[in-house]
Amino acid sequence: MFFICLILWGQSQLEGLFFLAAYPASDALKQTSFQVLSISGEKDGLATQDKIEQSKEQLPKQTVYHEIKGGNHAQFGMYGQQKGDLPADIQAITQQKDILQTMLDWLKPAKKLP
Repeated sequence: MFFICLILWGQSQLEGLFFLAAYPASDALKQTSFQVLSISGEKDGLATQDKIEQSKEQLPKQTVYHEIKGGNHAQFGMYGQQKGDLPADIQAITQQKDILQTMLDWLKPAKKLP
C-alpha cells in the first residue's frame, strides 16, 4: 500500500506523524506517545472512510482525524483521476487549502508557529 506521511523529528526523538489520504498497515504505532494527524477525503475511493475508520484501532488514542467534505483521493496530490477513486464534490484548490490549514493548525502548538 502506498501512503503519504511526514515524520517530525525533535532533537533525538519522533515528535509527530501525519497521514494524507492514508492509513497504517499495522498496529506498530498504537502505543506511541507522539502526536498523529490523519486527513482523509469523504469521496476517497482508495483510502475510503471505512478503511480510515478500521485503522483507528491501529493508531494511538491521541490521533486527530479530519475528513474533508467532498474531497477525493486524487486531489491530495493533484495528479488527476485514479482508477477506483470517486469524483470530488469540491474544487481541487478548496481541498488543498483545507489540507494546508488543517496541517498548520495541528502544527502550531507543537512548533509554536505564528
